[in-house]
Amino acid sequence: QATIAARREKNGESVFVVRLVNAENQPLSALDVDLQLRHPANAYLDRSLKLMPLGDGVYEARVAGLKRGQWEVMASTQSSEKVAFQATRRVVLP
Repeated sequence: QATIAARREKNGESVFVVRLVNAENQPLSALDVDLQLRHPANAYLDRSLKLMPLGDGVYEARVAGLKRGQWEVMASTQSSEKVAFQATRRVVLP
């Protein structure tokens, strides 16, 4: 299971936070997590990011210069055990 959230900092930077847990609600840590940002109206604005692990199954990415509005956010993982996970959410950046 994944929780994906987005917010904009006062400095204009966009922050994406992903929390991953297994079926027993235990955090999934030590994974390589990639984030794809897709703008629904302009593919030129799409971005790929690598999330940084913060611990307890929480991963974060920060990016400057994103337009306000809706974004499709896709988080995907792959660990050394070849466990693959993918979640997609639509978020709104203020």
